[in-house]
Amino acid sequence: GLSSEYAVAKAQMLTGAEIPDLAEAYNRLSRLTVTLSHLP
Repeated sequence: GLSSEYAVAKAQMLTGAEIPDLAEAYNRLSRLTVTLSHLP
């Protein structure tokens, strides 16, 4: 599974109107990783 830091993103993807395909899920997680890396 995903690390706990990705729990919110996982929940959003799974509870949305449409579950994203693999490419979209990867893109979302990649953007989140960049965002998290810039936090103090």
